[in-house]
Amino acid sequence: MISEYFYTNYQNKDTEQHFKKILTDILLKIDIDKTSRLWKEWFGYDIYKKPFDFEKKFQFCELDNLTFLHLRFDDINSWEKNLQHIFNIPNFKLLHKNNSKHFGYSKDYQNLKQSITFSRAEMYTIVSIYEKDINHFWTAEERQFNNF
Repeated sequence: MISEYFYTNYQNKDTEQHFKKILTDILLKIDIDKTSRLWKEWFGYDIYKKPFDFEKKFQFCELDNLTFLHLRFDDINSWEKNLQHIFNIPNFKLLHKNNSKHFGYSKDYQNLKQSITFSRAEMYTIVSIYEKDINHFWTAEERQFNNF
C-alpha cells in the first residue's frame, strides 16, 4: 500500500512531507483492534490469551474447525521454513511478488524510507494506538531497544 502510494507520487518534489503526512494519517486511522475484536465476537478466539512464541516465531491456535496462524513481519525470513513445518509441506515456497526492488522508483523509495523521521510526540501517539500489539508481538528486549 505504501509503495503503491509512492509509485503514483514519487516525482512530486514535496514527496517527503506529503508521504509522511499520508503515512501518519494511515497509521492513526487504522482500527488495529477490529480484527481481534471480530475474531473474539464471531469465533470466541482471543489472540491475546496465549503469549506469542518468540522461539518458534509464530502463534498457532486451532479452535473447532478453524486455524489461526500469526506471523510477525519482523520474522519474515523464517516464514517459509515455519510454514513448511506447520503444514508439513517440505517443499512449500512463498512467492515474492510486487517487491518495490523491481520497480524503477526503487532507489528513490528506499531513500525516502530512510529519510522519514517522526518526532517523539508523533511516536508516542502511534505507539499508544498499537500498544496492545507491541506488547504481545515484541519481546521486552525489542520494546526496550525501540524505546517503547
